[in-house]
Amino acid sequence: MIAISGIVAAYGPFDPLEGMRMLDRLTHRGPDGQGTQALDHAWLGHRRLAVVDLEGGAQPLRDPNGRYWLVGDGEIYNYERLRHELEARGHTFRTRTDQESALHLLEDEGTEALSRLWGMFAFAGATVDGRFFAARDTMGLAPLYWARQDGTVVFSSELKAFDPHRRPDVELFPPGHVWSPQDGLTEFRPLPEVEPIAPTVANHEGPEPPEEVFATIRDRLIHAVERYTEADVPVGALLSGGLDSSIVTAIAARHAQRKGRKFRTFAAGLVDSDDVLAAREVAEALGTEHSERLYTNDELIDWMPEVIRVIESFDPQLLHSSVPNLLVSKRAARDVKVCSGRAPTNSSRATATTARSAARRNCTRPCSRPSGTCTWEGCNASTGWRAPPVSNPGRRSSTSTWWSWG
Repeated sequence: MIAISGIVAAYGPFDPLEGMRMLDRLTHRGPDGQGTQALDHAWLGHRRLAVVDLEGGAQPLRDPNGRYWLVGDGEIYNYERLRHELEARGHTFRTRTDQESALHLLEDEGTEALSRLWGMFAFAGATVDGRFFAARDTMGLAPLYWARQDGTVVFSSELKAFDPHRRPDVELFPPGHVWSPQDGLTEFRPLPEVEPIAPTVANHEGPEPPEEVFATIRDRLIHAVERYTEADVPVGALLSGGLDSSIVTAIAARHAQRKGRKFRTFAAGLVDSDDVLAAREVAEALGTEHSERLYTNDELIDWMPEVIRVIESFDPQLLHSSVPNLLVSKRAARDVKVCSGRAPTNSSRATATTARSAARRNCTRPCSRPSGTCTWEGCNASTGWRAPPVSNPGRRSSTSTWWSWG
């Protein structure tokens, strides 16, 4: 089960009070508690949303001897396989969390082991003998920002977490890279280069795949959904009434019924929109406990400034789905801790056309571009705001081995 969390880390001279202020700004990512670890050369902090191992899964994680420390956001999908392998090597696990598998794997194999992790993650780790690293998954699904100032490097899950004096230097940490003070920024898993594929007309006259292919797909899908809904807290689903969310909900609802529970579903949309009606019909057919968050076009515009603040972006395509997602998530949070799927976007077409005007009207943050140079029509060049550009770190073939303990 994927759960977001908030991480803060620093290498070099760093005031722990600054770290605590940063964690306070990430409370929404981890309302269930926080943990910190200060070392001579580094500082690690974590805000936790407790989903699995509620009592023992707090971070920072450490090995049994307290020599190696790790904070992380995201999920390692192949953690069970790695855990069995590492236990066979003699490692002792202290929690049931997925990210402890990453801790012990890195302990054994160094940061070269990052390429063995399947999933979405942002990590920062440190050792008592002075080593440090930070890394982000290949696709950049887990957010990570960093700022480099006067010999100190600071990391966080969100831009807004940084103190104001650091924000002009904040950049997105590049996906698929790891940073250490010894080797700098290196790429641990480059994306393969692919040739564009020209669109073709589907040919439906060929023979269908054998039945075992469909059976395998079905079994894998059921296993994935049931595994995804395993948690120590209430779980639900965002239901749009479309094919994807309906299939996931059908599997999850049956799984919950076998365990004596009624599955919770949630939908959002304009009153009597196609999405809301379709989700309602699916929920009734599957027997879920269904809740709705209905809104108006004016309400979408009113929520736009808050959505921009939360997602730290003015991208109209992203805003299009983020407004209903935020509203239905707020509704779902009253009943469950985690939801699968996403809110419907077809019924929120109004957000695509109102995002620019709402951003122009409400934005008051300082812009990082000189006045008159912004080419996006939704930005007022004198008062608008945009996220800092992603740096181009270049590529290096070698991978840091900072966590090779031998």
